[in-house]
Amino acid sequence: MRNFVSSSFLSRSKLGGVGGPIVFLLVAIAAIAAFYFASLSKGSREEYAEAQEIVPDSAEAEKKLSESRAAETQFNAIHEFKKDQITGEDIDIYEKAVTSYGDYLAYAGAAASYNPKLEQMRKHLHNLRADFLRKRTAELESRAEAFAAEKNYEEAERLFSEASNIEYRITKEYPLSSKKNHARANALDIRAKTMHAIPLQMKAQELEAEGEAALNAGHWPTANSRLSEALAIEKELWTNYRNVIVSNSVRIQRLSDLIATVNSAPEYERREQRKAEALAAEARGDWEAAAKAWESALSAHKTIIQNFPRSLYSGESVREEIATNLDNARARPEFQKLLEDHAQMSRDIRSGNSERVPQIAKQTLRRAERIRRDWANSTLVSDEFLNELRYMDLKAPSIPGVQSNLFKLLLPVPGAPANVHMMKTEVSQALYTFIMPFNPSALKNMEHPAESVDYNDATEFCRRLSLLLGRPVRLPTQEEFLAAAGTFEPKSISEQAWLIENSSGSVHPVGHRAANAAGFFDLYGNVAEWVSTSARDAGERKEFEEFIAGGDCQTPSYSFPSDFFKKVARTEKSRTRGFRVVVEIEDTNVFQNR
Repeated sequence: MRNFVSSSFLSRSKLGGVGGPIVFLLVAIAAIAAFYFASLSKGSREEYAEAQEIVPDSAEAEKKLSESRAAETQFNAIHEFKKDQITGEDIDIYEKAVTSYGDYLAYAGAAASYNPKLEQMRKHLHNLRADFLRKRTAELESRAEAFAAEKNYEEAERLFSEASNIEYRITKEYPLSSKKNHARANALDIRAKTMHAIPLQMKAQELEAEGEAALNAGHWPTANSRLSEALAIEKELWTNYRNVIVSNSVRIQRLSDLIATVNSAPEYERREQRKAEALAAEARGDWEAAAKAWESALSAHKTIIQNFPRSLYSGESVREEIATNLDNARARPEFQKLLEDHAQMSRDIRSGNSERVPQIAKQTLRRAERIRRDWANSTLVSDEFLNELRYMDLKAPSIPGVQSNLFKLLLPVPGAPANVHMMKTEVSQALYTFIMPFNPSALKNMEHPAESVDYNDATEFCRRLSLLLGRPVRLPTQEEFLAAAGTFEPKSISEQAWLIENSSGSVHPVGHRAANAAGFFDLYGNVAEWVSTSARDAGERKEFEEFIAGGDCQTPSYSFPSDFFKKVARTEKSRTRGFRVVVEIEDTNVFQNR
């Protein structure tokens, strides 16, 4: 017995520590559940509570039961006859049946207990009332949609709002009904708000369009007024209606930007006026006035950036353009001197007066670098031009030797215009390395032709060599190459070309076989050569292709003349492929000492 008591005491002690709160929580949950289920029959229980004050009376109870049955019978008859056309007055008859039945229970002394029949009658009454109102909301919704389709948004808003209020009433007044639908009430309310918001949005868009038109036309006060009105409406839509209509912060930001643009208009006009003055000054060659005007334009633009950063006139690209034009105007006099020096250098190179070319080359380079340093935004001296000047400064002392040696290698092309002269041999590794300056050849030997060059390498060589000669240098055309090669003679080809039969498959030094009748070497062998595509053959190649001409040290003699020209990718390189150049020379006196 003592053990039992001790065990019980221990259990209660543990419950008091942990179980007590759990028991309390379970009791609270049970109470809440009881309250919830009791609320479902709130109406009938309230009536029961009131009926508890009535003294039981069997005669009165029979009377109320009789009234209830009569009213229910009358309603059922009406319902059978009218079907879905039940009116509010008809439902009042059924409500009388429900009320009388509740009175019957009270007089019979049964009001204090739950009565399934009364509960069922009350639910049926709530459904009847809710169904009657639902038909009304459906009618209102249909009419509202018709008005919305006609863009009569005001009337549509009124009808949607009325339908929403009725749906909220169903939820509130008839909780026992299966028709209650809070989501439908919310949806109708949203549609009502949408009808109110649509005209506002349309007005905002109309004002925005008018404001932009006024902005583009330069009517600043009108633009400011219209855009400010549109912004106010958009803010209202964003605050009160963003969950019912397409409205977002992007539109608000855009309107704010447009208003900032309008407010920056005076500085914008000053900027544009100064730009026009600068361009006019440049047109007449007044670079000092142009620089002052560009400086004023830049100042106006900086004011826009500082005070109206959201303005559409505050773009960084505009600032860069003005800054570039300002530095170009400031640097123009110095750049003109640079161009004059460069032109004089080109004339000296072309005429053979090369003794002062190194000095001019150094002078032009220093002037170009000073322009780039002092006017950082200027675009007058491009990277390509600066690199050209650096190249000329490096190679200027060697120009007389380059010209003397190269002119000795040139011969006129039979049948070509008199100014067209082509190299007797392929470009050697020695010449290529001096001009570029690097040697891409796989087998290094300065007397061998430069090989492992693609089409772009060959054309870049031509561009650089033209600077040192003061004359156009290019690749030969297919026609020029074929004219220089002459008629294919099988008997003499082994004497003139390094082919597979006599080369052991290897490249040999340039000009070591016999020249052909026109004086050219290696046009049929040693290395195949890049040529430029003629207009006649341009359609025969793809955009990335070019032609090579002749054969190489691994070509059999029997492959000629059918395989004289081949198409290859312009970026393709080969150990058996090189090139020679054509120089266009008008003044043939350069050949007098050859």
